[in-house]
Amino acid sequence: MKEKIFDENEKPPIMKSWSRLYWAVILNLVFWLTLFYIFRKVFE
Repeated sequence: MKEKIFDENEKPPIMKSWSRLYWAVILNLVFWLTLFYIFRKVFE
């Protein structure tokens, strides 16, 4: 069985760099957490 070796210069599929992709994921999670927190406070 052959293992896949990851290239350090490999680009992510949708953004130009991995750090931008990570930030997009983190900001997305912060957005949803904030939205649900506000939603919870409104219907408390």
